[in-house]
Amino acid sequence: MPLTVSIPRPPTHTVRCTRWAISPELGEQLCSLGNDAQEDSEYEIAAQLYQQAADLGNTLGKRLLSVCYEFGTGVPQSHEKAFQLNLELARENYGASVYYDVAAAYTDGVGTARDPEQAIYWWNRYLDTDDPKDTTRAKILDKIAALEAER
Repeated sequence: MPLTVSIPRPPTHTVRCTRWAISPELGEQLCSLGNDAQEDSEYEIAAQLYQQAADLGNTLGKRLLSVCYEFGTGVPQSHEKAFQLNLELARENYGASVYYDVAAAYTDGVGTARDPEQAIYWWNRYLDTDDPKDTTRAKILDKIAALEAER
């Protein structure tokens, strides 16, 4: 049975994508269409496309959707939804940017309850990547020390 994705575009345009099977390429194509919609300032359509990509298991779609929720782009702003999506991605080992966002959320209590133990865990996961520069690394080590002092 074919999977059809139809997103209406004002006033008479419709983006259609039909595949016979759900594939990784479909999620990638939805993200690409979402990026095109973002460039055209059609933020609600972009968020819908990212949601559909995320629903298909596309991690980039989930990440882009989390950014939409973080800034309220095309969806009502929700730090809680952004955090939940980022936490799912972090648990799936998405990478440095998500580890950073989850650690910061736990440190500051944005989108979730403040949790120094979890913050330390995710800051260390972030430090284990190749992403942090020396200046960033030093600041994060200071954050970890402050969080450990709270215990």
